[in-house]
Amino acid sequence: MKHRESFAAEVKASFDPTVPLILHWDGKIMDDYTGPGRDRVDCLPILVSGQNIVKLLSVPQLHDGTAPTMTRHIVECIDEWGLRDRVKGLCFDTTASNTGVIGGVCIRLETEIGRELLNLACRHHISEIMLEKVFSLNDVSKSPNMEIFGHFRDFWPRVDQAAFSTALQDEATATVVAPWKNEIIDFAVQQLLIFQPRDDYQELLELTIIFLGGVPARGIHFRYPGAIHRARWMARAIYSLKMWLFRKEFELPQRSGSSRGPSYSDRVLDHLKQVECCFMAK
Repeated sequence: MKHRESFAAEVKASFDPTVPLILHWDGKIMDDYTGPGRDRVDCLPILVSGQNIVKLLSVPQLHDGTAPTMTRHIVECIDEWGLRDRVKGLCFDTTASNTGVIGGVCIRLETEIGRELLNLACRHHISEIMLEKVFSLNDVSKSPNMEIFGHFRDFWPRVDQAAFSTALQDEATATVVAPWKNEIIDFAVQQLLIFQPRDDYQELLELTIIFLGGVPARGIHFRYPGAIHRARWMARAIYSLKMWLFRKEFELPQRSGSSRGPSYSDRVLDHLKQVECCFMAK
């Protein structure tokens, strides 16, 4: 512990960036290995980034996840490192505790630091909000998981992975994607030539190519359906593609209700078609 403290002090004293910095933070629930038990605690990783710089500053434990508590720890951290004047922007997820217009962390940090800061909301969370609005299906459930995707994941072991159907095998969908499918396939192929730091990015690109009737460089294969938590925006895109590709095998559970109009299964499949076309077109 003594050597770690000495090394940490040296690192802190020698860290003197001359470029503008972006301040990042994101709460995480972690196991507490320092306490007497194996409890889980709320931690707040705090780091800064800039040109050729990425530096983890601190990971304090929080007694609660409220905006005042997070703001206090963040301000104490940047003051301890002497970075208050270097921070020019904020990178954050889009939770209400961060983005609240009255008492969110972003507003509080600008007040504490004494100037306006560039707000860079996390692109993953922005995409989550956009895709959630497209996908919604009037789902008002408060559960963190999505029921419709859970049914598909349970069904996956019975799927014949050679019996998929692309957009080109549906006349209406083929007409919609025809003007831009080649452009999107070319884009996805080019992106796959670049290192993808996340497996779900690579999976989405490959599924896009397959959906539009192409063949990825690694061939056609499908991964076991993964996480379906609402906070994982990519799950909506990946599950929607897979459910459309195997729509002839997967039979959606029926819901009770009025017999008028299209069935629940037909409405879901039609909605998936719109999600795929709208999402890919954008």
